[in-house]
Amino acid sequence: MTPNRLVRRDGDAEIIGSLHALGDGLFIPCGPHGAPLASPMSSDDAELYVRRYGLESLMDTWLFQQGEEQYSCKIIEARPGYARYQITDYGHADAFTIQESHDPANELAWSRHDRP
Repeated sequence: MTPNRLVRRDGDAEIIGSLHALGDGLFIPCGPHGAPLASPMSSDDAELYVRRYGLESLMDTWLFQQGEEQYSCKIIEARPGYARYQITDYGHADAFTIQESHDPANELAWSRHDRP
């Protein structure tokens, strides 16, 4: 998912997320790595959502999904189109190892998606 507009923090211009246009005036608010944070909403609401939850979302548990594989993880580093994370699923063979995703928009799901 290529961002239509990056959202930057006031003061230091740090990327805190992005907005992805769907058409019909709807946008998906996304975190710094491009993974969706909520369902589509208006541009203004999506920007407010990113400003409120963009950086905060990185502290929460995320769900890595690729095909049938699925496990919980914590984001360590994020930038547009990239995330480095640690597997936190105790039952996973690679628990507590560091992994990378070059497609976080399609591989990572926020555990609080759509829940302010």
